[in-house]
Amino acid sequence: MMNRKLSMAWERWQQWYAELKDQQFRLAGALRRMMNRQLSMAWESWQEWYADLMEQQHKLAGALRRMLNRQLSMAWEQWQEWYAQLKDQQHKLAGALRRMMNRQLSMAWERWQVLLHFSRFLRFPSFLPFPSFPLLSHGQLPAWLESPLLWLE
Repeated sequence: MMNRKLSMAWERWQQWYAELKDQQFRLAGALRRMMNRQLSMAWESWQEWYADLMEQQHKLAGALRRMLNRQLSMAWEQWQEWYAQLKDQQHKLAGALRRMMNRQLSMAWERWQVLLHFSRFLRFPSFLPFPSFPLLSHGQLPAWLESPLLWLE
């Protein structure tokens, strides 16, 4: 009987002690949260401030890069335009010099082109302001229009 009472007392003490430890653990957690609440709030405040600072720095650096690159881009485009104009002038000058040096050939070429366009025009008499063209017979052109190289002789 004595062992039974002793065993019951022991189990009651163990239960009381487990409840005491659970209460202490809960109370310690609540105290830590209360004490660390200000620290936690300060930490979160600092993190927010730092994130804002990094965002501002990122935006400022981006704006600065855009400003610097804008000037660089504008300079690059200006150079490209200048270079394209230079190449165009060189091409035109070289063409003019070739035409001057080969004046007769250039004149023949220009005349051949005009007559070629004229001969194409004459192939379609419906485009003419008058119904028939005396040099045409059955849609054929005269030999001198068919072979413009004869003009060079």
